[in-house]
Amino acid sequence: MSDNLNSQGLSDDQDNLDVWDFYMEHNRAPVVSIVSRYQSSQDAKDAGDRALVGAMAACFHIRPIESSYVWQGSATEAQEWELDLITVPDAARELFEELLKSHPYKLPHVSASTIEVSKEYALWVSECVSRDV
Repeated sequence: MSDNLNSQGLSDDQDNLDVWDFYMEHNRAPVVSIVSRYQSSQDAKDAGDRALVGAMAACFHIRPIESSYVWQGSATEAQEWELDLITVPDAARELFEELLKSHPYKLPHVSASTIEVSKEYALWVSECVSRDV
């Protein structure tokens, strides 16, 4: 191995190391992001809190969004609050169904996406969701 270090502190032998490829091959695991939208930040927080207390999610994030959509034949704009919950694949269906069942909207948006995260983060999510309640 070369003792010559480049400007990034890597030896010449490590110049060709692709960190992204290494990470994607060796240090990733799936979690599920479930997203829904609410009329108020309090409604979104209440739904997130129920998911945490019920050990259906490890964490959640709430952010304001501007929505444009057609409702009952008319174009509509509204400020809504997007709730993004993180859970494990085995708990995703239960959380998805709970959000649909308890949502204040007549026709709520609830979507689920599998995302790749570090194995350490996925383990933390799993520990949070599998805890006794």
